[in-house]
Amino acid sequence: HKHATRGECLSVVIRSDGKNTLDESVKPGKSLDSLTPDEIVEIVREAGIVGMGGAGFPTSVKLKPPKPIDTVLLNGCECEPLLHTDQHHMLHHARDIVRALDELKQAVGARRAVIGLKRKYKEATNILAEAIRAAGSSIELALLDNFYPAGDEQTLVREVTGRSVPPLGLPLQVGAVVANVGTLVSVARALDGAPLTRKTLTVTGE
Repeated sequence: HKHATRGECLSVVIRSDGKNTLDESVKPGKSLDSLTPDEIVEIVREAGIVGMGGAGFPTSVKLKPPKPIDTVLLNGCECEPLLHTDQHHMLHHARDIVRALDELKQAVGARRAVIGLKRKYKEATNILAEAIRAAGSSIELALLDNFYPAGDEQTLVREVTGRSVPPLGLPLQVGAVVANVGTLVSVARALDGAPLTRKTLTVTGE
């Protein structure tokens, strides 16, 4: 099949049966408590999960960094004031986000897991705080002021860790991994056996 940007390539064509039901193959594997870091990475890879903030970078690659990571940062700070997707995820999928972030923290061997969101997202902050308490998790919330570009990952790393990512560098160079909240919702679904098949978008404007 022809790909829009890559020309001829191996493809899978999915035709919907219109029933919108889960296949019986979609079910959790081992219990989360018994998963090893490598098994978590393999689940993420097999599910085809990529960054949902826009870059589309394979998440499994981020979870096998070439140097030690001490902080996993979850980015819920949308850059643009009209975007609402991250807020939607935090409002409606907080428990999934907390569960998946704890798994990612384990996968990379980090000591800290932090969710960064804007201070003005008061409802999302309260819902996440409750989900963290309910899970008995040590995840921290970092509340950022409403400035542009709070959603830039280099900005988020500096605000939370105090370290500056080198120009044209990556967060892993300063011991951090950054993921988008939508990505973590997809990770939670993957832990339940579901591949990546959906993405939430903001539709806005006149």
